[in-house]
Amino acid sequence: MVPTSEPSYFTWLQHQNHHILNGSNFRTIIFNMVTTSEPSYFTWFQHQNHHILNGSNIRTIIFYMVPTSEPSYFTWFQYQNHHILNGSNIRTIIF
Repeated sequence: MVPTSEPSYFTWLQHQNHHILNGSNFRTIIFNMVTTSEPSYFTWFQHQNHHILNGSNIRTIIFYMVPTSEPSYFTWFQYQNHHILNGSNIRTIIF
């Protein structure tokens, strides 16, 4: 529940990942009630995965209370897995 005056979580992670995640020991990302003004979680991960996950030590991603406007989790993972998980160190994803 970061104030709405903060920059987009996704934009920030996209551009600062090389400062924040790559080479770090961060293990978990939790998306908890991210504002509806954020872009689609799934679209964002599809296109920005190479900035966020590949080369990082992230092991767990938790999507908590994702808006119902998001596409089917299962359909999304079926078609986008090669963009999201391959090349990353992800071990656990919790919806």
